Amino acid sequence: MDCAQVVESTDAQSARRLAAVASARGDEMVTRQARRTPTAIAVEASDASLSYQEVESWAEAIAAELGLMGVRPGDRVGLCLERTAHLPSALLGVLKTGAMYLPLDPAYPAARLTFMLEDAEPKVVVTTRALVHLLAGTRTQ
Repeated sequence: MDCAQVVESTDAQSARRLAAVASARGDEMVTRQARRTPTAIAVEASDASLSYQEVESWAEAIAAELGLMGVRPGDRVGLCLERTAHLPSALLGVLKTGAMYLPLDPAYPAARLTFMLEDAEPKVVVTTRALVHLLAGTRTQ
């Protein structure tokens, strides 16, 4: 095998790996990483650090709860959450259901949040007790 064949072979292998990664969903990649390195830190924020296992566990719990609420693939789910260590788990939980997430930044003006909710009509909005007042007056579950 000459040098050109090695480069060609390596490029083909790289292309296959990149294609595999590109076709994988984000939640699937985190699940695989949680199996490989469960105790490794996946998320580090000012409020907490979470391992891959913890992120995966939270995401599974959120996905299960969303499923009980009737969320199905293709549905829209609003996420109105502060930027904490648990935000990625909520996002992954939505993706695990096959739904799409609608980012609703709590810092947005109330009129903007209302417009986004009325326009997108999410099936469910995931939020916290501390932020639920931002959704008052909207048709959310």
